[in-house]
Amino acid sequence: VLGAVVNGNVLILAATAGTPTATPTATRAPGVVNIAIQPVAQAVNVGQTFVVDIVLEAGDQPVDAVQVYVDYDPDVLRVVDAAGNPINQIIAGPSFPNVTPNQADHDLGQLNYNASTLGGSPLTGSGLVASVRFRAVQASFGQGITPHPTPPRTPSTPLGGADRPHPTAP
Repeated sequence: VLGAVVNGNVLILAATAGTPTATPTATRAPGVVNIAIQPVAQAVNVGQTFVVDIVLEAGDQPVDAVQVYVDYDPDVLRVVDAAGNPINQIIAGPSFPNVTPNQADHDLGQLNYNASTLGGSPLTGSGLVASVRFRAVQASFGQGITPHPTPPRTPSTPLGGADRPHPTAP
């Protein structure tokens, strides 16, 4: 994950479950579930708030729960509410209405988010898992928002109790 300061702006690049491209494409193999952070890149000014979405791309694979762990630099970004005040949770999406835990750790720069349909119909296709509102608090020559790729904080999409880790971009 790379980034740069462009004319005093912070350029935010987000890793996805596939290879990030300037124009995101559906490169998911059959039966593979991807979690993507969208948009893939955006430039923001210091002090500006912006939103990234965590999106599930499941194709025809049914998914009834999702575990998302995201890392970011807390010296550069803060998770905030609509008024720009720091908060310790992200915005739940409609695809998985039962959420626990939902934690934003400002000291470590970590988001821990688990959600499920809890007896509802599993999701197929694409769906919004959650959104994160950040505020850029410092200029940076490189800031990434990336899924945490290694245990014990590995994103996965269990179905009926069977855990299915998914690939994440390096």
